[in-house]
Amino acid sequence: MSANPRRPVGVELVAAAIAVNGIVSLVDALRFAELAVSGRPSATVATIDAPIGLVSLIVGLLLLRRSYKLWTLDRAGWVATVSLIGIKGVLATIRAVETPGEIDAWIGLALATITLLYLTQPRVRALFR
Repeated sequence: MSANPRRPVGVELVAAAIAVNGIVSLVDALRFAELAVSGRPSATVATIDAPIGLVSLIVGLLLLRRSYKLWTLDRAGWVATVSLIGIKGVLATIRAVETPGEIDAWIGLALATITLLYLTQPRVRALFR
């Protein structure tokens, strides 16, 4: 048994996609922070901008860390990545419903869905033991 099993290209691609997802979350956090302080007229949405922005910031930073852990085939990294991508998917869904014309919300949702589908395949999951 080798100490470092061969990392499949798919895992490398997912780790890179997670890093991109983390960066998108950081950009989202900045956008929500801007909306929260801009005093825009829509009070019903403005009250949730700051909390969603904070969650997006935390998720973005954690996704970047988990991307590294996934790259190294760390089991805890796999568990945390699947959990965080699930949260990211929920946030992207909220955003896509709130602003259906924004394509980046749909892209975030698609990335989260594809990543979860790949990482939960039995052969891939078995690499992270």
